[in-house]
Amino acid sequence: MANPPRSIRQCLERFCWPALIVVLTCVAFAPVVHNQFVNWDDRRLILENPNIRGLGWDQIRWMFTTFYMGSYPPLSWLSYAVDYHFWGLNPLGFHLTNVFLHVANALVFYGVTSSLFARACSWSSDKVRFGAAVAALLFAVHPLRVESVVWAAERRDVLSGFFFLLSLEFYVRFLNREATGRRTWGWYGAALVAYAGSLLSKATAVGLPLILLALDVFPFRRHGTENKRWFGLVTGRNLFEKVPYVVLAGLLTIVTFRAQSQDRNVVPLATHGPLS
Repeated sequence: MANPPRSIRQCLERFCWPALIVVLTCVAFAPVVHNQFVNWDDRRLILENPNIRGLGWDQIRWMFTTFYMGSYPPLSWLSYAVDYHFWGLNPLGFHLTNVFLHVANALVFYGVTSSLFARACSWSSDKVRFGAAVAALLFAVHPLRVESVVWAAERRDVLSGFFFLLSLEFYVRFLNREATGRRTWGWYGAALVAYAGSLLSKATAVGLPLILLALDVFPFRRHGTENKRWFGLVTGRNLFEKVPYVVLAGLLTIVTFRAQSQDRNVVPLATHGPLS
């Protein structure tokens, strides 16, 4: 039997691993189609929340101006409103959206990991794809992902994670272009916009600027290799690139602290004794 044309073979090699990731992730989370809403946060966030029942101006204004249950995730509210538009209060639609976002996360994770392995290791392209696929599958089906995917109220995790990983992907592309002498600021801007999306879905993404600094050092070695001390390698230019990220993280930290305070989740240290 003749071998397939090179173009077809390359296409199969490129897409077989992502296809496998999609299939296995969907199989692992297939039981979610039988899930209902639960009486822990789902009721207050979805069932008894009239502000997600529509995509009108009043609902959108509420999403972006209100602290509810000690949080400020306007894009997560918006995603619930989209679900309600198509599914009403049928839990199937909300759970399917979570699974879809998690599958997207696994695919973006595969792409980011492929780029990092290719940069950090002297592997062949086949080994890079295989290693990235194993990492993405471990991420996709790990038990730590279950709560975020199968619990409708944890939409914030998978949505924030999607934008977080997408920001990493765009930043890595920015660094790859720089390595070839073609710094493309469009990728930098896309990474910053995706980071804002992650913060507006859940504030736990505030640590991304530190990850970007770590990537600058390894595997991209933007500061050279003659000095082995990390702090001695950091240059002013690369630090300046992180300022917009730090500003966004700082703003969302302040907003989230205010949201937590209004919901009485933050109490003064003086209210607790040393043994409480």
